[in-house]
Amino acid sequence: MGRGRYSPNATPVLLAACSMYILPAILATAGCPNPPSEQILNGITAGLFRERLMPPGATFDVGCKLGKWACFYAKLDSSRAVIAMDPDLRNTQRVRKAYGRSYPNIIAVTAFLGRRETLLSAAEIRKNSATASDGSDAVRMRNIDALFRNRTLGFAHIDVESNELDALMGGISTFRRDKPIISVEVHVHFNRTLTQAILNLLAEEDYLTQLVQEDCGARRDGRNIIAFPKTRVAMLAQSPTLLMAAASGVLFSVDSQSIFQYAPPCCEFGGACCLGVKPMPLAQAMKTHCCRRSAVERYAASNPKAASQSMHMRQIPPWSTAARMSWPGRARGL
Repeated sequence: MGRGRYSPNATPVLLAACSMYILPAILATAGCPNPPSEQILNGITAGLFRERLMPPGATFDVGCKLGKWACFYAKLDSSRAVIAMDPDLRNTQRVRKAYGRSYPNIIAVTAFLGRRETLLSAAEIRKNSATASDGSDAVRMRNIDALFRNRTLGFAHIDVESNELDALMGGISTFRRDKPIISVEVHVHFNRTLTQAILNLLAEEDYLTQLVQEDCGARRDGRNIIAFPKTRVAMLAQSPTLLMAAASGVLFSVDSQSIFQYAPPCCEFGGACCLGVKPMPLAQAMKTHCCRRSAVERYAASNPKAASQSMHMRQIPPWSTAARMSWPGRARGL
């Protein structure tokens, strides 16, 4: 799992902000194993919790796997319920066993997240999911609107391996009612149509979409999008964490067109980082050389100018000026 690359000019800003805002929040989770990757996203999330700027309501960790992020969130705010969902019964059992006693605010749920409430057969699971289940004959599919019919949603962390659009579609009523902050993982070039659909849906629901410039997942075009409700932007503009992230160039606005500038373009099927690889489901693509570290590093070495922009090595968004580097300044410009 790769980390984003920082500009040397951003280092003093990052160090000062980390010492004041992010490290205390992360160290406060000493009872949990630190999530092993996505450190920038984790720092932003922790900062917003510590600054008490995360909207009220439960935290929803979808695709929780072994529960490291669920535990991280549970410790950040023990007053909030943390709904930890995974389709693999073995994973949710491990979450309960590992963290249930120390963090009773964690509620483990065994299910897929999708657009509708239904029961998936084993055949449907194999066809539609990149995430393995526990091998049972059927697994329940839940949607956000049903899960949160009688509960407020404050923050959702969604990583469902290319099923993100359906997961979001199943929560429209909840998003309109609660205005939660949402983080969603996209593989930018794996399915460009899907990437655009996710960004367009969030824009239609009046969300400001910001890209976290660090790799997530085995493919080097994996990126987290943090979606902020525009109705909360004035409040969030007070956040030192977001100011620091924007000033250092690791958090900036994208839409369904500009996002393709900020992940290696060679990661399209048939591109320079995916030679000979035809379109296939994400689970299969993950097992190929397509968009893996070695392929992308070769591309970057032979195309330094293109790589500098698409992988954001300089950490300076092409739209930025000194007057618009701040997070609230950029937010107001939308």
